[in-house]
Amino acid sequence: MSNKKKQLLQVLHDSDVPLTVKTLSSFINTSEKTIRNYIKEINSTSDTPVIDKIGTKYFLKNSSQLEELLESELDSNVYREKTILNKLLTNHTKKFSTFDLADELFISFSTLRNIIAQLNEQIETYDLRIISRNNFLYLNGSIEKQRQLLADIIHEEASNSLYSHEQLINYFEPDFVQKVTFILDDYLTIKSYELNGLAKFNVLVHFLIIINTSSQNLETTQEVEELTTLQKVIHSYLDFSPIQKNLQILEDMILLNVKQKHIQTEDTEELLTFVDSLISELNNIYSLNIDNESFKERLMLHLKNLISRMNTGTYSRNPLKETIIQQSPLIFDIATSCAIIVCKYFHWERLPKDEIAYLALHLGMEISRLSKKRSKIQTLLMIPEYSSLQHKLSAKIQTLFEDDLVVAKQLTDNEIIDESKVDLIITCVPYSSLNTEVVIISPFLSSEDSNKIASSIEKIMYKKRRILLSNQFDKYFSNELFHVFEK
Repeated sequence: MSNKKKQLLQVLHDSDVPLTVKTLSSFINTSEKTIRNYIKEINSTSDTPVIDKIGTKYFLKNSSQLEELLESELDSNVYREKTILNKLLTNHTKKFSTFDLADELFISFSTLRNIIAQLNEQIETYDLRIISRNNFLYLNGSIEKQRQLLADIIHEEASNSLYSHEQLINYFEPDFVQKVTFILDDYLTIKSYELNGLAKFNVLVHFLIIINTSSQNLETTQEVEELTTLQKVIHSYLDFSPIQKNLQILEDMILLNVKQKHIQTEDTEELLTFVDSLISELNNIYSLNIDNESFKERLMLHLKNLISRMNTGTYSRNPLKETIIQQSPLIFDIATSCAIIVCKYFHWERLPKDEIAYLALHLGMEISRLSKKRSKIQTLLMIPEYSSLQHKLSAKIQTLFEDDLVVAKQLTDNEIIDESKVDLIITCVPYSSLNTEVVIISPFLSSEDSNKIASSIEKIMYKKRRILLSNQFDKYFSNELFHVFEK
């Protein structure tokens, strides 16, 4: 629920008398039309009016339940919207009984109609519409638009959910998160390893879960002089350490992310082949675009350890399970589909929800990485293959502009350039383009070169904002949203 709607409810709650729309609009600092829309939207979340009125004045019908209203009713409405869209977009039958859906969501048929009306406003820009025919709901529109909507929902969920350092503090004790972060930082420093932001977060999550689980299942460790480097670092902050098997998982996870080695086992090739087919199937079902070798190796390593746990009948408890299910329902659905494919391949009956939640973590963090990549400027680097120039220059550019651009492709000056999928070309050799922004730099990336790249980035960002505004202009400035007075 938006802050404005919360403010509206709070104003009505604090008032001793009913208030007019004009008074409410002055309190909330928004238009009278918007206030009426807010009241309509809030009332659509319940079978009985949340905000009632006497004449032209409004009041909160049950002021004693404001906190519950804010946390439960309106939030559950968002959940209902997600559930309906997810069902229509991911189910092969593409239709649902309106009565069954109302029963499942514990709402009346009229409330369901109100939610459908709100959803249709949200998906209008995709040229899609939910229609009701013979008491069944259908999603009307092209398959391409439906897949685009599904992909956008998944990426939005990954971007706004638990895949951030701030969110981790909500699930673990802040002091514990800080100590484990120090452990990871110290270990990376000792080993001279470097991890980018998302890779480091990925490793940190595994550290938190495994070390947290170890704190609840303490086992006797070896004498200090026999401890590994990682164990020594852990002991400098905590009075316990994970067992050797779990330590190896953490060390392998770090090595995969820093690309120091590949985990070599006899079944590696078979597992990687299966992972390729698994990701291909998920991409096809959910309109994803996962194609990252590092992610494939991390998923392969996870499956390798999962096989070991399934064979011994020991499962890992996931402290983030309920949070993932509640905050990332679609990503958990994707993980459930993944679990079904995995169980079928390995002839397992089923996977526990805790294990499915681990799959959701892996998938969610990769989708989160893709979401960030989507918003960045797609860049093509054209650097000669001389000594290690291409590698060093590419690394330097990506480090300096990590928040703004992503290197989609690297070429030499002898290759044919496809400009169709890039926003920016950075080159060390003379090159010109009629359609794409080009920055010519020296092989040493001087401060002047960096300034030129930064200037081009700003120019491209401005152009993207203008295009977005142009595309959305009619939606936000249509005649239906305004009172038009004839002179």
